[in-house]
Amino acid sequence: MPNSPLQILNEKSVLLVNFEHKDATLLLQHLQTFNFNENHAKSLAQGINFLQAKQYDLVICFGQSNSEPYILDLLKKIRGSASTIKLPVVIISENVTPNTINKFVALGVSDYIVTPIIQSHLAKRLQHAIEFPIRSNSHALAGGELHKVWDINTNIEEISLLVVDDVATNIEVIVGALKTNYKIKAANNATSAMSVCISNSPPDIVLLDIMMPNIDGLTFCKQLKSNPITQDIRVIFTTALGDVDDVVRGLELGAVDYLTKPIIPAILNARVKVHAQIIIQHRLLQQQIDSLISLSNKL
Repeated sequence: MPNSPLQILNEKSVLLVNFEHKDATLLLQHLQTFNFNENHAKSLAQGINFLQAKQYDLVICFGQSNSEPYILDLLKKIRGSASTIKLPVVIISENVTPNTINKFVALGVSDYIVTPIIQSHLAKRLQHAIEFPIRSNSHALAGGELHKVWDINTNIEEISLLVVDDVATNIEVIVGALKTNYKIKAANNATSAMSVCISNSPPDIVLLDIMMPNIDGLTFCKQLKSNPITQDIRVIFTTALGDVDDVVRGLELGAVDYLTKPIIPAILNARVKVHAQIIIQHRLLQQQIDSLISLSNKL
């Protein structure tokens, strides 16, 4: 039986290079769910010093658009040294311009992951980078081929929803309004909902009531956002609490939207569709980048 991604990553020696990414704390929380033996570098010079001092199984760089030159310099040095030419290098970034992606592909990046991170996919992507090191002679695609890749019309999986409400009729209303277009699960308490969220098939969006016994919706939302495994799941509150203070509090806890009961199906559908399209565009973008890297390795 093949090893799981977590087994492959367990106790790997990893260099994390943080070029002041605005979400560095969240990214580190994601990465620390793996049992890495890790070193942290916060500059190009420090990263180079770490690489000269010991051998690593994987390098993960993350930064903002203005840190692109530094990450490129580090990748050049890694690919330019006989001792590190096959070292897997993964970039985590918010920068998705074709020109930027092409530069990293030209230098032989192992993977390029667009934020926000999908935690359930992260272990598999890091495993793939370790098991299949990039070729040292990768080539950038010509301009026309590059844009052809970015124009791929990819079919992606359906968006999945989790409806959380302690009142069965409320669940029926929401499920009835959305079941035609989405994969839907339901839970009548926060404990059951968390089990779904940390499973191998977590929802993309949680539609969450606030007034529930034991663990209320606000507390549950806080739990989701404090757990690196679930923090990127989108939360839409669906509640009878409609005061301004309630709405503000829900959004401050990390919810992306707030709907008050009674739920109007047409408005619910419109709001969910907006967030579903954002998720779809992110996945499509990542698939296009993956296609670009994959094609470059076949040249």
